[in-house]
Amino acid sequence: ISVFSIAYAIFLRRRSRESKTEIHELSAKIEELQDNVNRLRSTVDLSPDTIAVSREGKLIFVNQAGLALFRAETIEEVLGKHIKDFIHYSYWDIVSQRIESMSKYLKQVPPIDLTIKRMDGSYLDVSVASTPVLYHSYPHVITIMRDISERKRNEEIKSRLASIVLSS
Repeated sequence: ISVFSIAYAIFLRRRSRESKTEIHELSAKIEELQDNVNRLRSTVDLSPDTIAVSREGKLIFVNQAGLALFRAETIEEVLGKHIKDFIHYSYWDIVSQRIESMSKYLKQVPPIDLTIKRMDGSYLDVSVASTPVLYHSYPHVITIMRDISERKRNEEIKSRLASIVLSS
């Protein structure tokens, strides 16, 4: 047995121990990250507002409130679809401009009220706030939507009452 063989055997044992330690440390970090992801997902799913994430105009995440807002039975019904599939056609141009501003230029856009199209074909007025974010060097858009149909109904009633008062 040569000195080289003994030295190489010692090196392999030491490297094996170091690798096991590294694997254990990485496993612990992965578990911690998974716990953080689960906590964040639980928090997002508790939100009464729709929270959605899109990339290149396609939905890649929607929370439980979003499924209810879109009247989708399963997450598979909405994931991968383009945002335009859920927007009333009269808002397509402005939504396209907003997506481009956020995705290409990472520009902030102001909140907007618009009408969405649900999976059952019905329409709903929502308030939309979106912001661009970089994730793994790719631009994504995080959007929060809130049902404002009640507010719209109240505004319409106030407008009618005001017109009645003015005409009398």
